[in-house]
Amino acid sequence: MERLAFEKEKFIQEARLKAAELEDKQKAKYDETKLLKRYSDALAQVISSQPEETTDLPAYFRGIEA
Repeated sequence: MERLAFEKEKFIQEARLKAAELEDKQKAKYDETKLLKRYSDALAQVISSQPEETTDLPAYFRGIEA
């Protein structure tokens, strides 16, 4: 009986540990800092670099808006 109680407690503790690990992974997945980094990386691949000439800036921003 003692061994059975021990095994049951061990199983419960392992289940709690796995639940806590899954919760931590979910929090890390939707962490605001990581999401911002992911979105900025995606935008960097889509949007071209800003031109150095000030006369080209209006056309650049029109292209970004479009």
